[in-house]
This record gives sequence, C-alpha cells and structure tokens, in this order.
Amino acid sequence: MLAPGGGDELQGSKKGIVEVADVLVVNKADGEMQTLARQTASDYKRAMGMLRKPAGWWGGRKENGEEENDSTCKAPAAPPVLLVSAKTGFGIPELWNTVVNYQQYAQSSGYHFEKRRLQNRYWMWKYLRERVLETSKKNPRVKKRAEEIQSSLDSGLLAPRVAAGELWKHIVGTSVDSEDGQL
Repeated sequence: MLAPGGGDELQGSKKGIVEVADVLVVNKADGEMQTLARQTASDYKRAMGMLRKPAGWWGGRKENGEEENDSTCKAPAAPPVLLVSAKTGFGIPELWNTVVNYQQYAQSSGYHFEKRRLQNRYWMWKYLRERVLETSKKNPRVKKRAEEIQSSLDSGLLAPRVAAGELWKHIVGTSVDSEDGQL
C-alpha cells in the first residue's frame, strides 16, 4: 500500500518495495490527490516493467523462456499496480479480484509454497547471524579476544577477512579453512 507522491528521498526504499512486491496499491486516488496518485501509479508501473521477476511468477515466463499458456491463469506477467480510494471505494473491487486471482495462482502453481520456503530459509540465516553476533558480543571470553583482534586490525597487522577468521576460530574453537569458502 503506497501513498501518492514520495520524493527522491524514498528512492532506495521504493526500489526495495518494487523488487519484492507481488501487487502494489496506490491509495488516495480521489479529490486533490487523484492526479498525484495516478502519476505515482504510472511511475511504479514503469519501475515494475524494468524488473525481471522469477520464472512462472504470476503467469510470466517459464524457465525455458516460453510464455505460460495456462488458460485458467488470468494474472499479469508483471506485478500489477492498482489505484484505490479507501474514502470513495474506487478500485476496491479490482483490488479484491487481484488478491483472489493471485491467491489462486500462487496456490495452484506452487509459487506460494516456494516463496514461503525461500522466505523461511532467509529468516533462519538472518536470525542465526543475529544470534551469533549478539551472543559473541556478550561472551566475556570472545569480547576480550575481539578487542585484541580489533587492536591488530586497527594497527594494520591484520586484514578484515583474516581478523574475522581469527575471531571465528576463537568462537568455534577449531581451525578455519579458507579453501572451503569459510572465514
């Protein structure tokens, strides 16, 4: 759900929204804001057209580049950008139809399951990184060694990657092999 407008200071967050959104909705498409809402929707539609979504996304292209020919799928090949007005009800039926179509397509194609699977894996690794970092910073033994390593890093005796490897080795208590792609 997006409000009309949003200046250049929001470009970074807009990019992130556009990359992960399945549907974009510009609200306040009424009264004084109607023209600005239409312009915002137009800007997002252009941005959506520049992105490459995963194969099969909303009835787009298969991995081999062919178009999806599922006649039951009435979803667009790119994420839709809709205009609505919560105040007047404009666009609400179209929004609901889009949500229902998306839900049906996502379930029947397996897209929903795959997206959830990837999200769960992403969050697992994110939580692990946070937990390791948080726990490491609180552990007095690790904290002491980190200070020593930072001192060597600050004086130029260690490169950041080597410093991270040394700290990791201290945390897990084993040698770390850089040929295996580890620190």
